[in-house]
Amino acid sequence: MSTPQSIAAIADIHGNRWALEAVLSDIRARGIETIVDLGDDLYGPLDLHGTAAQLAKIPAFRVQGNCDRMLIETDPIDPASTLARNRVELTAEQNLWLAAAPRTVTLENILFCHGTPWRDDEYLFWALDSTGAVLHTVDQLQTTLQSIEQAVIVCAHSHTPLTRNLPNGKLVVNVGSVGLPAYSDDAPYAHAMQSNSPYARYAILTRSNSGWTAEHISVAYDWEAAVRCAEQNGRVDWAKWLRTGTV
Repeated sequence: MSTPQSIAAIADIHGNRWALEAVLSDIRARGIETIVDLGDDLYGPLDLHGTAAQLAKIPAFRVQGNCDRMLIETDPIDPASTLARNRVELTAEQNLWLAAAPRTVTLENILFCHGTPWRDDEYLFWALDSTGAVLHTVDQLQTTLQSIEQAVIVCAHSHTPLTRNLPNGKLVVNVGSVGLPAYSDDAPYAHAMQSNSPYARYAILTRSNSGWTAEHISVAYDWEAAVRCAEQNGRVDWAKWLRTGTV
């Protein structure tokens, strides 16, 4: 494989086939051939099988996300939950596909992970406490990543696009979410993540003489189709998040 000059990083599709189709079309239009998928591909009240079919067509490097892991686990859960319904819906082939993804991928001195390099369910840019999600300072982020040798660290999980250039020269990028622009969670503390728009998000990493740079991309798509699907599956919370990008 030739050395890529540009890499498209996608993540947190969450079964949103409509958003994924628009993002992949945008990537193709830009002539980018190298794609890294940072996980959380199928979980959600949308189109699990349609999303899986789209992803099967692209030669992407893949990372396993926390929701990917939860889909293939067998612990007892609420049978009425979206996760339980997804587990029933998942085919054996899809289960194996999710299980095969590693927790991290290193490509061209770039470390790709879902949450942090150590955990798939932890935010890299934020700490959680009783007040909600608190953004780390640049110095805190640099301390957290001091043991990481790669020059660039690319993550997802928070669904919020963000880039930080650290004093030591490292570049840290959260690519945002292709398929779910906002959500709320109760664990380990109640908090909300929101991008404040319904657009699908991904990031492009581009090599230059001085290293890698990151560009955040927003893509319009038919989010009302995704909203209708969420509503039909009883998730009015997802419908709001998809339509507004807010909680």
